[in-house]
Amino acid sequence: MNCILRNAKTTNDFQRIAALAEKIWHHTYDTLIGTAQVDYMLNKFQSAEVLEKDVNENGYEYLMALQNDTLVGFCGIHSENSETVFLSKVYVDPLYQHQGIAKKMIGHFAAKYAATGVKKIWLTVNKGNRNAILAYERLGFHKFGELVTDIGSGYVMDDDLMEIHPADFGIK
Repeated sequence: MNCILRNAKTTNDFQRIAALAEKIWHHTYDTLIGTAQVDYMLNKFQSAEVLEKDVNENGYEYLMALQNDTLVGFCGIHSENSETVFLSKVYVDPLYQHQGIAKKMIGHFAAKYAATGVKKIWLTVNKGNRNAILAYERLGFHKFGELVTDIGSGYVMDDDLMEIHPADFGIK
């Protein structure tokens, strides 16, 4: 996949990411957690306003994957401390999956943080999202725990925790 990566910076960037998130989430999660929870989580975690606030106030960085100016994927990361970063979002448009886009985005962050001495990149992944779990394992991530998080309104996130040392990315 010949795509370019760039940081999300403008309100329009975050609106584009939110629109793609809605498409991807309904495609991936409606059958796993139900449409009502998907809509709730999109509003709570993936709206343009939330994403922009994450960058401007909470220290997140969002990377956009573009092919001919079409947004085909995005990735968000948050540095927790000098040794650990949280990979909060990795999503690729279903029409562009299996083309190395997620690997390229995660690889960008892995290289960046390996150079700074970060020892661990970790993420959460829905236990039912087998395709994502397998993709992360192929990139060298391994499971190190489980986490059930109450996100309000009677909903929970039931996730596996996965991690990788940035220098080990993509070698499996």
